Amino acid sequence: MRGGRRQGFGRRALWVRQEAATDRSDHAGDLLDGSGPPPGPVTIEVISARAAVVTLEGDHDVASRGALADAFSVAATGRDLLVDLTECTFIDSTIVKLLLQTMRHMEEDDARLELVVDSDPRGHVARVVELMGIADVIPTHMSRSAGISSLAD
Repeated sequence: MRGGRRQGFGRRALWVRQEAATDRSDHAGDLLDGSGPPPGPVTIEVISARAAVVTLEGDHDVASRGALADAFSVAATGRDLLVDLTECTFIDSTIVKLLLQTMRHMEEDDARLELVVDSDPRGHVARVVELMGIADVIPTHMSRSAGISSLAD
């Protein structure tokens, strides 16, 4: 195999193809060597004594998990939380798991987590929400104003 190196395992050998890490992905956490683009911005907005909005923009995956967990924790302290994903272009299973974990923790504190997802069904985040059935578990809105109204109830 061209462009590879041989790794020995006893009598057997395995050819490992070498690829440039930057040729594989455009998403922040996909590249273990850290050469991918940085995660998108995260904004916390306290909209009332009982509710806050965390807005995610750009790509979010394993590289931004820690920052998102911190943002969710700060924003949700004593408040319901609306996570606005309308400007988010990519989430992976790490972020889906974080959203579900955050929802469970908030339910233990009698608080709510709800989502806003772009209504364009061709968008990556909308497809992930649809395919994984997230809207069946986490209340989901098609606009920020609808989400804020829901939290005010």
